[in-house]
Amino acid sequence: MPPDPSQAKINLVPVQDALLAASSAIRDEVQRLFEAHADPDAPATTTLRQLFWYLSSRTQAVTFLVSWDYPWDAEIILRSFYETGAKIIFICRAAPDQVAALIDEYWDALGSAGDIRRTRKAEFAEGLFKDKADSARIFSTLRKPAASRTTSRTYSKAERKAIAQKWSFSEIIESLDQDFPGAKSLLHGYGLASHLLHADPGALELMMDRALREPSELVLLRATHVCRIFSDLAWLNYWCAASLKKHLNGKFQDGARLKALLEELEKRSKPIQERFARSQDEFYQKQSDVGC
Repeated sequence: MPPDPSQAKINLVPVQDALLAASSAIRDEVQRLFEAHADPDAPATTTLRQLFWYLSSRTQAVTFLVSWDYPWDAEIILRSFYETGAKIIFICRAAPDQVAALIDEYWDALGSAGDIRRTRKAEFAEGLFKDKADSARIFSTLRKPAASRTTSRTYSKAERKAIAQKWSFSEIIESLDQDFPGAKSLLHGYGLASHLLHADPGALELMMDRALREPSELVLLRATHVCRIFSDLAWLNYWCAASLKKHLNGKFQDGARLKALLEELEKRSKPIQERFARSQDEFYQKQSDVGC
């Protein structure tokens, strides 16, 4: 009996190994930058350290999900990864005299807007659990002023809305695109993850597309999907590290090694991506003919 092509596997271990090598090297360079060039007590340093920790945690979560063949779930976590990376780059690429104000805005205005939304939702939940004392007291506490941060000033609803928009992923990407070429390329992956997160028709159409693919083609598509996720993880981590280097006016211990590791990842991914691209030539030729 001939082998079932739907059960065929493409060995992605070398690609994952290249990602892990690049991610580890980038993480070490980030740690050295903080240790060598950052003021440990500066609000920008403590904020960026937390954001980099969260970025690293998202990287690990996405890699874990992909390794267990949950690429769609990985895409949902990848959305958070994109958001975190965008905020790091946004802060690091700001003019030096604007960084302190951005950090204040992040914690003060953006944080207080979140407090207000949480308080409002806690009120709804408290009413639902009013007969359950243990749950009710949690939501009651969340509604109290002591559960919200003390801000330097009061923000109007219009101000909170404008600040939330300023810190949104799409707005940050727009602001970065002029002096950070390639930033808008992240919008595609972010949009894909948003479909999956919200379970909109786009998410279901992605599922249907996979279900209707020929088995041999599906194997290549899945492998190419993984390669794209790994590439996004590696390069956004690198862009964040490079932005931190600029922000701290520091330097990498071995920048050439980072570039070599990223190139190795791309080298191992390219044959898989090329095989899938060639499998699609006939389809795109037909689309081109229809367009004519």
